[in-house]
Amino acid sequence: MKKNLSKIMAFVALFAATILPGCRKDSATFEEYLPTLGDIQTKVLKQVPTTNGTTVFSFLANSTDTTLATNSGIRLILNDLQNIFVDSTGKIITPADCPDLKITLVEAVSRGEQIAHNLSATSGGKLLKPAGFVKIEIKCGDQILKILPGRNFKINFPVANPDDRKSDLKLFAGATAGQNVVDWTTENQEIYLSDWQSNGSQIFGYELLTDQTGWLGAAKLNDDATTNFCITLPAAHNNQNTVVWMWISKTNSLVKMEGAGVAGHFCFENAPVGFPIKIAVVSKIGADWKFVQLDTEVGNDALISLSPILFSEVEIIEKLRFF
Repeated sequence: MKKNLSKIMAFVALFAATILPGCRKDSATFEEYLPTLGDIQTKVLKQVPTTNGTTVFSFLANSTDTTLATNSGIRLILNDLQNIFVDSTGKIITPADCPDLKITLVEAVSRGEQIAHNLSATSGGKLLKPAGFVKIEIKCGDQILKILPGRNFKINFPVANPDDRKSDLKLFAGATAGQNVVDWTTENQEIYLSDWQSNGSQIFGYELLTDQTGWLGAAKLNDDATTNFCITLPAAHNNQNTVVWMWISKTNSLVKMEGAGVAGHFCFENAPVGFPIKIAVVSKIGADWKFVQLDTEVGNDALISLSPILFSEVEIIEKLRFF
């Protein structure tokens, strides 16, 4: 009996030595695939812009009409401040009622700003040709305010070259999930070509009237022929640990490519055929930061293979600034 018991104990010891280490190895492998999008967003993407695109405006108690301007030249024009802001109950809030009344304007005109705010130039999966995006937030302390129904305010977007202006832009509003814009929906509201004076100089750009706050965009839907464009990465890459951006210079469009349901595949279904593009891939798998960039052209139903390589966070930030 003792001899049989010894054989059984030896078998158990052998089982533990050969099987259990394999289980521990599998567990460690699983750890490498934990979601890291939060790290990618806060430690890399938000660090890409080299300037602060957020401007906060406050008001005097007796303020009436006002023009608010950012350092980049974006203007908000509001009339009759004593009768334009309302709280969630519909009560009018004046600057005298709320000494802490503030308007915050966040710009996302450059690629770096759009990367930092995770903004993809698509509407219902279709490509947008944008002039830029802004976020407007009105608050009394921590309370979010809106524009009184029937009232509106004016936004002016400047452009560097008057000849670059497009005559058929529309207003798009950002549909959000939490803090992220997940889509842009058209408001079918025209945006006009405009010019104005600033510090003795004539400025050219766009003008729109709106009663909306939150993320707003001046853009038009793409009307060029499109195709499905995909990249394939090593199988460990997925939507939870990898971000893939496509930059289309001819349309001024930055697009976030999405995981396609196949391990390592990221696609954009409406890429403009024949257009030159840039691809940037940022991933964090376990403790490893990786990056790869590619200049290419959109071919019909293209599938391109890429392999991100190790970089530091600082190196990836610098590369995205020149993306």
